Amino acid sequence: MDFAFSLIDTIRMSKTPIVTVNMGNAMSAGLYILLAGHKRFALPSSIALLHSGAATLGGTASQTLASAQSYKNQLDRIKGYVLERTAIKTRTLNSRKDDDWYFTAEEQLQHGIVDEVISSIDQLINKTGRFDAADAAKPE
Repeated sequence: MDFAFSLIDTIRMSKTPIVTVNMGNAMSAGLYILLAGHKRFALPSSIALLHSGAATLGGTASQTLASAQSYKNQLDRIKGYVLERTAIKTRTLNSRKDDDWYFTAEEQLQHGIVDEVISSIDQLINKTGRFDAADAAKPE
């Protein structure tokens, strides 16, 4: 997941606005990268997945404890990021934390994962004209 957050950090600090589009499937880290966009779109048939995550732990007792703590820290970071970049409420996210949560395009819009569902390249071109990164999408 660190590789995804490296890319997310790069997108978020970009002075050039970055547009992200869910063109089919934004699964796992793909969803987190989609969220990083200054403007975010989805095609009508796209699906997004926010999953509970998984970890494989092994080794000595101290190694397993260290891995478990690292995994918990990573989950906390992801949760904070999702809450910051979407309209999903803490209570809702906590109640779904052990589930794989799939979103249709309309559900992505409803939950603030994307700013708009588009169905043509012309819409994308018209919607991504000049804008400031300071106007980056964050639901109220």
